[in-house]
Amino acid sequence: MPTTTSGKRVPARIHVLLARDAKVGLVLRVGPARRVCVLGWDREDDTLELGQWLAARIYAHRSDIAPDGKHWIYFALNGRWQSETRGSYSALARVPYLKALALWPQGDTWGGGGLFLDRDHFHVAGAPHHVGRGAAPITSGPSLVDQTWYRGDKYGSRLVRDGWRALGSENLSADHHLDRFERALQGGWSLVKEVHYTSRPRRPGKGVPYEEHRLVSAASERDLALPDWEWADVDGGRLVWAERGCSWPGASPARTGSATCACCTTSTA
Repeated sequence: MPTTTSGKRVPARIHVLLARDAKVGLVLRVGPARRVCVLGWDREDDTLELGQWLAARIYAHRSDIAPDGKHWIYFALNGRWQSETRGSYSALARVPYLKALALWPQGDTWGGGGLFLDRDHFHVAGAPHHVGRGAAPITSGPSLVDQTWYRGDKYGSRLVRDGWRALGSENLSADHHLDRFERALQGGWSLVKEVHYTSRPRRPGKGVPYEEHRLVSAASERDLALPDWEWADVDGGRLVWAERGCSWPGASPARTGSATCACCTTSTA
């Protein structure tokens, strides 16, 4: 289990990318510092396949998965400034692996990463050229700004593209910005996602940015705060979330599903 600088043991951080048109997910398991494990998630039977480990930081909120779940784009910082990556880079890879089919060196952490426009087209920040893969090319373009769901940022745009509704944003302080999104659940409930952009995470073990979630029922006027949920989404008709180093497929916050441990490839009741 990773530890903080104070020596306190904290669970690994989990972020998940869900393919829109396939029952495929990609789990990013972060920890210890600058160590990330990538796992494929079969959402039909909730099993995990170990992909690869990387000694670098992957910026999950600047990453994306293709609608068919076959490829993904990620932005990584490895600090090897004299290498061909120039210390940071965007890459296109096959799910659930990290080997770059195409790589765009960057040299800093401003921007980077990308978004899929559809199964065969993507946008990578600062990428001027096309990339192919056999007879079914994935290419850069058309223009990202022409997409109706594009908001000017990567993560918020990805959420809106994939069915979330933007509720608004606010500045909580000079260095703390908050974006809110909502997604409908069954039974009149909705899932609210709050994305915090700040240089100082609120709690040990939180990344930057970090997420908080709530379940809200307008009919019953219930508002359930879920401070330990670091990622959550709707997968078909079910609610899925991650907390304390595990991803939880289930129907409600009553923990009725099985826990899929993202530090290995086994599922536990």
